[in-house]
Amino acid sequence: MSTSSSGCGPLVVIIIAIFTGTLGFMSGAGGLYLYLAQSSDGLERLKLGDGPQRDVNGAAEPTANGEDAYAMVYPILDTLQFQGTIDQKSVRTRIANERTAFQRCYQKELEKEPNTRGELSLQFTVSGSTGGVIAAVTRDNYTGSEGLAACVTDVLKTWSFPAPKTSQIAVVRFETLFLPFRAEQG
Repeated sequence: MSTSSSGCGPLVVIIIAIFTGTLGFMSGAGGLYLYLAQSSDGLERLKLGDGPQRDVNGAAEPTANGEDAYAMVYPILDTLQFQGTIDQKSVRTRIANERTAFQRCYQKELEKEPNTRGELSLQFTVSGSTGGVIAAVTRDNYTGSEGLAACVTDVLKTWSFPAPKTSQIAVVRFETLFLPFRAEQG
């Protein structure tokens, strides 16, 4: 006697759920970006302007032209490209964890030029013997800021990863979006 079942197994259902959830999130994030980029009062409508950034003593930190700007940085993990052997999970984790270092670079740039925004296409090379980053470059700079690009590549040069089993280098590429958010003045 043979039994046949129809339908998907639990693993297939989980994979489909993860895929659709990720796709939905990315669609929502893209839509939000377009809305904010094309609307002069997008932040106010979404009630994202919740006051000035504070320093460790609680004092507001002014930026150029008297406006408070928050440095928002979005590494776009879907753009990751790998050449060579490297632990891809550790790369994704490092990029996500180091977002705050990119934000510090961006905040410094916003204090000098408050309208800086755009995308950096970044690339770094990892040593196959040590796992350390041996080179980092900006492939494309759509922010117009050489200072921001230099600061971010300097951050990349400090990274290290588990050394791969081979002695060959690995190259990683990804995009990062930089957007200033301004709080309402009250």
